[in-house]
Amino acid sequence: MTQWPDLHYERTKEIPQRVTIRNLLITQLTPELLHENWAYIKRGAEDILKKVGRHTNWIPEDLYAALRYPEASHNYLWMVTRNQKALGWACGNIERDRYGKLEFFVWDGWTIPLRERDPQDDVDGAREQLFEFIKMWAKNNGCWRLTCLSSRALEHIGWTKGHTTYYMPV
Repeated sequence: MTQWPDLHYERTKEIPQRVTIRNLLITQLTPELLHENWAYIKRGAEDILKKVGRHTNWIPEDLYAALRYPEASHNYLWMVTRNQKALGWACGNIERDRYGKLEFFVWDGWTIPLRERDPQDDVDGAREQLFEFIKMWAKNNGCWRLTCLSSRALEHIGWTKGHTTYYMPV
């Protein structure tokens, strides 16, 4: 005789619940907010440039100009804070891919260094929620995906490697 599983038993394991991050604020930086936040944003841009070095030719002031004049650059930046502590930011712009479809290109993203993090900051969770917000914003603006260029592997934070870009200076 076949034994059928009892579907009416008491669960012995708890079902994991999705963590909701509280006291998290995602703010779109406007030109009016740029001066008061520039030191923080510039610090992140300088940290990024230390890591990518010779693979790029932009400077923090290029980011400043893009954020100061968004109507010309079409760049957006969002900052993520928890309990009034700034944890990170990401910026980028809407572009067309080589086939004409809209995508949101993430130019830069930065979070505070490990030595400045407290356990209650949950910087990784804040970054995840920031990118969930950016994905929702991009989709509402007609984009089909987020893209970025990185010299580091990003699969561990949810990105899919599409291809590798090589270049030759001329």
